[in-house]
Amino acid sequence: MKTLGIIGGMGPLATHDFYRKLIELTPAAEDAQHIPVVMVANTLIPNRIAAWEGRGPSPLPALVAAARQCVESGARVLAMPCNTAHFWFEDMARAVPQARFLHIADEALRACTSGDGLPLRLALTGTHATVAMELYQSAAVRLAMNVQWIDVTAVQPSVTAAIASVKAGGIKQAVAEYQGALDVLQSAGAQAVVMGCTELPVIAGAMRSDVPLIDATETLVRACIAACMND
Repeated sequence: MKTLGIIGGMGPLATHDFYRKLIELTPAAEDAQHIPVVMVANTLIPNRIAAWEGRGPSPLPALVAAARQCVESGARVLAMPCNTAHFWFEDMARAVPQARFLHIADEALRACTSGDGLPLRLALTGTHATVAMELYQSAAVRLAMNVQWIDVTAVQPSVTAAIASVKAGGIKQAVAEYQGALDVLQSAGAQAVVMGCTELPVIAGAMRSDVPLIDATETLVRACIAACMND
């Protein structure tokens, strides 16, 4: 069984959600059957959105340092439960070639299918930076997926507010903010909604939706379990 390295702290609740799901979804009956984990939860990693917008220092040195710390401690599979930080994924992966680094967008999109060969109408909810970076659009191209992306411009303020509320511990407020966005996206014809910020799955259980909510945290967790347990 391979050791998993978790590059976390972005933010703490999202990292907690990832690790909780890792424990719950691992088919283990005793301690020794769980995946060995090295976690670096550095909450001082520079703000990813501010860096992308040119308003702050790059998080890349701190991200690479966290990845290397995981690898030096024995990790051979890496995961980073923060979507926006994947803007620096390629540079990080090059810095730790001895580990398999799983991409959160790739794993989330692998869970999506229209089932009829027609374009899949997906709505991506995440930070405005994640949406603008086109991390998921690029992943769809890599995976040769036929996706029609729903315009999320109208709901972005509500999604941004929900993410901020989760980070601040305002869960009830976040649920109300995100629910409004989901209602609009469903009315716009979304066949599925990707929760493309790791704060959003924290409130997934409280949401009402007639279409699938793709939990990017959970899909990444499942990929980690497969990668670590299948030697």
